[in-house]
Amino acid sequence: MNFPAGNIEGLLVGSDPDSFYTYPVAAAEFDLAGQTMAGNLRHSGQTTLADIRTPAYRKKEDIVLNRQAVSIVGSEDLDYLADSLDINEELAFDGLIRRFRSDSEAKVPTGPDYGSTLEQATEVPGALRRLFLAQCLGANMIVSDFEGTDIVPDFRSLSRGVDVGSFDAETCKFTPDGATIMITRPNAPCSPPGKLIEAMYGLPGRDRAKDFVRLGQGRRGFVGMVSKGGQMAIGQSLRFIPYGE
Repeated sequence: MNFPAGNIEGLLVGSDPDSFYTYPVAAAEFDLAGQTMAGNLRHSGQTTLADIRTPAYRKKEDIVLNRQAVSIVGSEDLDYLADSLDINEELAFDGLIRRFRSDSEAKVPTGPDYGSTLEQATEVPGALRRLFLAQCLGANMIVSDFEGTDIVPDFRSLSRGVDVGSFDAETCKFTPDGATIMITRPNAPCSPPGKLIEAMYGLPGRDRAKDFVRLGQGRRGFVGMVSKGGQMAIGQSLRFIPYGE
């Protein structure tokens, strides 16, 4: 089947609508009617106020369709950013632990078994750095093991209007109980996640907040909306099918 493929390395949700920060979960339910990922309060709902991402509309005046309910990033792009920002696993781990303790004291929901999630990440090369960046970026899904095609050679080459989900090659249909996400546009890097990376990493010597905006161009992944309700889970395989094909 000549469509790109990949796997879900991580799923993350954020319980604070005013914060980018997300925490990992093993599985998540996606709701079409509510246009949301269960437990994720940022960018949820069928409608939203126009902002800088919808320049054809009046900012903070027009109510528009929410086309950014889900944020998806690729593992290779996270590795690139981690290398380019000189982020090592030990300091990333320290930053994650500090934030986790602070959120726990503030009664912010951090999800079950976060400690074991960190331990598992330390056993896979690069996984802890990817998790650190994904949480700071407010990502909802990490896609790994991307298999491209001649037309879409890598994750960054995906286009708008592609549906992402668990796919049954025998029936050529998305699986009945699995959710699908439609990619709506590339996600541009902005300063707030960069500032969060800088604050959590804690190593002086360079301005990672500023560098992130520059280095993140084309590496920030995509945003999308729920196109079919259902569940996704870590380890699940994915297909990227252009709408109508």
